[in-house]
Amino acid sequence: MKQHTKNRRRHKFGRVQPVPRPWKRWEERYLGIRMDPEVARLIGRNPAAVAKHRRRLGIPAVRRRRAWTRAEDRLLEPCRIQPSGKG
Repeated sequence: MKQHTKNRRRHKFGRVQPVPRPWKRWEERYLGIRMDPEVARLIGRNPAAVAKHRRRLGIPAVRRRRAWTRAEDRLLEPCRIQPSGKG
């Protein structure tokens, strides 16, 4: 089925897809700095649309980093450099 036929049928039956609004520079500045769901909430867009636009621009995703546990910190204790106290 040709695209113009699909569009005509969608319009006839009330299933017209909204035209996405263009991205503004201030919206794109959040991409790659904050996580996609947070960006979507801040700028009022769908999280999937934010992820799609970020990937299209070639910007890597931000990953949440978890805090180190006490057990992990203790593993590093022998490697910790002590201040010399000389000055």
